Amino acid sequence: MRKPLSALAAILFGLMAAAPTFASGNLGVAVQVKPALGENTSSVDAHSTNLTFLLKPGTSSSRILQVQNTGNVPGIFSLRLAYSHLVNGVPVFNETKASEIAPWFSMSTSKLQIGPGSTGESTLRLKIPLGTPIGIHEGTIFITADPVSTTSATRGAQASIKSNVRIALSFFLGVGDTSQIITLFSIENVKESFINGLPFLVVSLRNTGKLPIAPSGSIALEDPKHVFNVSAPINFNSGTIQPGTASDVEIALPPTIPSGHWSALTTVTQGAVDQSRRADITIYTVAPANYGAMIIKVAVAFFSLLLIIFGLLIIKRNRKRNDGITSEEAVDQSLSVPANFDFEAILRELEARKKKKAPAKKTAKKAPAKKAPAKKTAKKAPAKKAPPKRR
Repeated sequence: MRKPLSALAAILFGLMAAAPTFASGNLGVAVQVKPALGENTSSVDAHSTNLTFLLKPGTSSSRILQVQNTGNVPGIFSLRLAYSHLVNGVPVFNETKASEIAPWFSMSTSKLQIGPGSTGESTLRLKIPLGTPIGIHEGTIFITADPVSTTSATRGAQASIKSNVRIALSFFLGVGDTSQIITLFSIENVKESFINGLPFLVVSLRNTGKLPIAPSGSIALEDPKHVFNVSAPINFNSGTIQPGTASDVEIALPPTIPSGHWSALTTVTQGAVDQSRRADITIYTVAPANYGAMIIKVAVAFFSLLLIIFGLLIIKRNRKRNDGITSEEAVDQSLSVPANFDFEAILRELEARKKKKAPAKKTAKKAPAKKAPAKKTAKKAPAKKAPPKRR
């Protein structure tokens, strides 16, 4: 069972703006989630002290939201359910949009008037209708300290606090039972990698459950020789990981961590599920030389140079051949007859072509010869008039 969310301070939108006569006037808020009266608080209900619900259709559950005024002036605190959704592990809010949980959600009061150092409570209730589809839903409860203007009874000074103090609590609802709403994942590997020349820690996560996850986590580094320790863990958020897939989370390595061998304890949380893994890793502040890649690059450059040299040698040899032949030799070569030249074959081919053309020429000469008789007939007609002269 998780520890109570005491003195939670998340998403602070504004702090005090006090008048000079009452400089100590301020508002503050802390919140704690408690199980509702009559509800199971044993280990069976692992979510009884946070805003994570796993409910079957037709069932309901409640939580008590205890709000504390940590300031020194009275305040009015508003409670409201709003839309939110995880994007790459980070909640994205939209206060103009209603939460998808709203139809099933109710609270005993949405306004709490709380004096300095005092607490107020509101009971939150979820009731899931029968027939509700199996699935997961998200939302956010905003707790806002409204602006106040108050007078100090002891000193007679006024405090005018115009800006708001706000806390956002993530709200998670799974509709279904444990066989339908399964959130499981594993930490497959933790290693160092260099991205654009900068050192990163890379955590490989695999979603082995039935629901999309967007877990958050931390990496605590310990020096096995206890020479140097990192006091604060390195926190990170994952992007959304679909069921059956894996994803690498890249975390920038702080420059204060020296090179060396480290023991890394990685803890990742999604809802009520925690996973951890300890691994020994070697951290470099500067990327180590990749000799394999260097050898490949040198080999590629060497073979490229050989190809260039070989091409230049071929070009040079061809130029020498062309430059060594004189103009007379070039003419002789152009006029020289190949050794395998066949004169007889060419003559035979010419004679065959002549024979094929000969009949065509004879036929052309006979055509005008046929016109001769016509001319002779024309001359004989006047020759017959000669006999009458003898008389």
